Amino acid sequence: MTQASPILQHIVFWPLAAWIIITAVGVVRLRSIVRSAACLMTCFVGIGGMYLMLHAEFVFAFQILVYVGGIMVLILFAVLLLQRAAGEELRHHNEHGGLALLVSLGFLFLFGKLVVFADTWQAVGGALPGRGTLVWTGHQFLGRYIIPFEVISVVLLVAMVGAIIIARTRGPER
Repeated sequence: MTQASPILQHIVFWPLAAWIIITAVGVVRLRSIVRSAACLMTCFVGIGGMYLMLHAEFVFAFQILVYVGGIMVLILFAVLLLQRAAGEELRHHNEHGGLALLVSLGFLFLFGKLVVFADTWQAVGGALPGRGTLVWTGHQFLGRYIIPFEVISVVLLVAMVGAIIIARTRGPER
């Protein structure tokens, strides 16, 4: 792929970054769980756009398919199923929002101080040879990391079955 001009990169990066930040704040601040989940889905799409800007097309596709497609369907399915079982609209609210904001800003400052502004970053020209390709990622994913991959799939399956069991046993008529 060809590199885009720095001006074009800024034209795409800053609106995409603002979109990610606004939807991430929406995930935390919206009171409706379904709207919060929808903001999370759009945030994941924005993060996928960042991967596309970094020429990581495989990670972009994986981000869209797994997170936006799979996990958001699971979250919305569980939320809507539990909401129906509870017989009321589920809402989340944190009374300690100010404290959470203060702690988050403290962590952001600490992260910026220790990681971003550290002088240990070195620029490397180009991708590492043989790494980062689709074939290399596939070999790593289905070779070296097959056990964590399968464990995650079993955990997601157990979470979905657990949500169904909880919703069926805690229905309004029981």
